[in-house]
Amino acid sequence: MEKLVMELFASLLAIISVYLYGNKSMKAPCFGMLAQIYWTYFCYTLGMYGLLILCVVMFAIHVRNYFKWKREKNYYKTL
Repeated sequence: MEKLVMELFASLLAIISVYLYGNKSMKAPCFGMLAQIYWTYFCYTLGMYGLLILCVVMFAIHVRNYFKWKREKNYYKTL
């Protein structure tokens, strides 16, 4: 039961992240990183190592997006 709740929570975070990305919200990468932490733990505990690689890459992309959007937001404030 615990794994099901964790999987549903990770899924909900990922869905929220994608929704927020559609709105170009700075919160999107944060929700995405949080979701990937849960997915990484979930994949590791179940031995799903192929998906574990995807989790690591997706986490890196969310980090990149966060800093890229933050830099762009600061750039437009100076104009």
